[in-house]
Amino acid sequence: MSGRQPRSFRYGARLTITVPLAIVLLVVAGEMVWIATATSRYWQMVCVTVSALATLLAISMIRETVVRIRGRRRISVTHRELVVPAEGRKQRDLAIPFRDLRALEMTGGPGFRRVLRIRHAGGELAISGVMLGSVGELDEIHALLKAARKTRS
Repeated sequence: MSGRQPRSFRYGARLTITVPLAIVLLVVAGEMVWIATATSRYWQMVCVTVSALATLLAISMIRETVVRIRGRRRISVTHRELVVPAEGRKQRDLAIPFRDLRALEMTGGPGFRRVLRIRHAGGELAISGVMLGSVGELDEIHALLKAARKTRS
């Protein structure tokens, strides 16, 4: 990556998908509570369970939306390494030096369905295109990593 500046990409749930789906789930939860008021005890339990699940899913999606807006989760391609967000909240970001990269493979269908699979000395990593801002960002990360591997060789 000689001469190139470090590049950073937001990584998280896409707002155009997450926000409307969270709203739909909250509406479903409300309707289930409303339906539960006029049914038998068995159906009340079923409706309340579905309502609770829909509410929990909506809360999880809203949390992911807030994380995306704040921009705290980022994928960075620096001069010497690839830095990806950690899986858990308490863990630190994972830094993979370019010398540890073993294989890069683009899989999946067209557009956001693609996944960049990265094998490295510490295991395997997958970067999903749907978690990035645009279709071109996954291609850019792939190109940057390929170029970095060539200069490393």
